[in-house]
Amino acid sequence: MAEEAKGKGGIFYGWWIIVACFFIYGFHTILMYGLTIYAPFILPQLGWNRADLGTIVSVFMWCALVWGVLAGWFIDRYGPKLSMITGASIGIVGVYLFTTMTTKGEAYLYLAGIMSLAIMLQGLLPSQTLARRWFLKHAALATGILMASFGLIAAICFPVLMRLANEYDWRTVALYSGIAIEILVILLALTVVRDNPEKMGLHMDGMTDEQAAAVQGFIGKTLASEPHMTRVEALKTPQFWIICIGIGLVSAVFSGFMTHTTMIGVSVGMKPSQSALVMTAFALTSVLGRFGGGWLADKTGKRRSFIIFGTLSGLAYLYAWLFASSPTLLIIFAACAGIFFSPVLVVIAPFMGDMFGRLYLGSILGLVYMVQGIISGIGPFIAGQIAHTTNSYQLLYLLGALMNIFFISAVLMTKPTRVEQAMSKPKATA
Repeated sequence: MAEEAKGKGGIFYGWWIIVACFFIYGFHTILMYGLTIYAPFILPQLGWNRADLGTIVSVFMWCALVWGVLAGWFIDRYGPKLSMITGASIGIVGVYLFTTMTTKGEAYLYLAGIMSLAIMLQGLLPSQTLARRWFLKHAALATGILMASFGLIAAICFPVLMRLANEYDWRTVALYSGIAIEILVILLALTVVRDNPEKMGLHMDGMTDEQAAAVQGFIGKTLASEPHMTRVEALKTPQFWIICIGIGLVSAVFSGFMTHTTMIGVSVGMKPSQSALVMTAFALTSVLGRFGGGWLADKTGKRRSFIIFGTLSGLAYLYAWLFASSPTLLIIFAACAGIFFSPVLVVIAPFMGDMFGRLYLGSILGLVYMVQGIISGIGPFIAGQIAHTTNSYQLLYLLGALMNIFFISAVLMTKPTRVEQAMSKPKATA
């Protein structure tokens, strides 16, 4: 049956799911970084400073972590497809309200209260859940491909949107682009996305019935019978907390950098309309980092890839602390960050799927991003305070190097869970 239902043109349908998620995730990041994209125009227009920017984004991230738990539950109960449609529908309202804001109070309400919910329902969580539900052997590669969309779309769209905002008005540009993105998400979810391969009579990775039978002999014949942990069981493991805290700390510095990219460019002498080049440099190289990092994680193991890229990220931050004080040197750092840090983000979901199983992956990822978000949400605030106090972002880079040392130590401390052990070798037969 699986051989007869491969999908369009004989290609395993899971890859069409990844294509749809490629565009859904990629374009939704424009909504996620909307305040960053338009910051050089919003701040002077509304009389805000860089500390205000950091605080608003931090509150946005903290609200997103709360919504992430709800989104994870929603995904497990109703499926990633309905989650994407619901999130995009809410997002249309949020985009309109975002383009009408005039006060910081409205920014908190529209961005943190509404857009954060829309983004969690439609973007990262359902996309990564789909990648792990449809793939086992190629889970990290599939996740890397869909997350590489951020690099391509950001590299093309962020500078274009900034130029259009400079030419016309940021509110008009944000409104029309945002609504177009949400309509695209709804259409792709309706026409392409399917919640899991079992519903189509398929198997993970496009395995034949014979191949699937061999695998199912020791992992279980159905999704529910595969080795897994519940949400509560995952929370009781030290592996969950060690990895989440480690990822949260490196993500805090990363989110601080990403939130302030345009303003960091301005701080080293770039014009506001040119500052998007920093994001472009990061975005372009992140394509290689996310794609290559996913492939490497499948080949060498996810723990080992965490250690490799954590080390390289720490060295990149150390370089930035010492040298990134001019536009050229800053762009070099941004390019290195795209290659070295992006793979860490790619490996999170497949690694959690390996540790805790597929059955409750959506809600477990929601908890992962909640813990990560509590910690990383302070990043934009700290970056804003550093810039406001020292008139420079150099201390942020030093902090990044130190946090990557902690992250590597956290990975080295974790041991395989019982789910990983069960999935790594067949069960003993009587």
